[in-house]
Amino acid sequence: MKITAEEKKKNKVSRKALVKSEPRSEKANQETKVSILDIVKDKVGFIEKAGQFLREVKIEFKKVVWPSRKEAMGTTFVVIVLVLIIALFLGLIDMALAKLIKIFIK
Repeated sequence: MKITAEEKKKNKVSRKALVKSEPRSEKANQETKVSILDIVKDKVGFIEKAGQFLREVKIEFKKVVWPSRKEAMGTTFVVIVLVLIIALFLGLIDMALAKLIKIFIK
């Protein structure tokens, strides 16, 4: 059940009446009950959507092809080696630039 913009405005007005604690008519009390029910329905709708999302995630995880232990170890090794190579390269460039700057500063 979708709530229209007019119903949302009406709910905001009835909530404001609750905050002010003014004497209210029976009609205002009914509007408040309706707005509280709408709020509860919105929360239930959120919970249902979250549940549906998690069910779909579970289905998608079943479709995933996970790597074997050997493949995971191999790719991990490649990543570590590349990180070390790049770190060494950047370290050398940093030292070279630092020496050049020292030469120009003197």
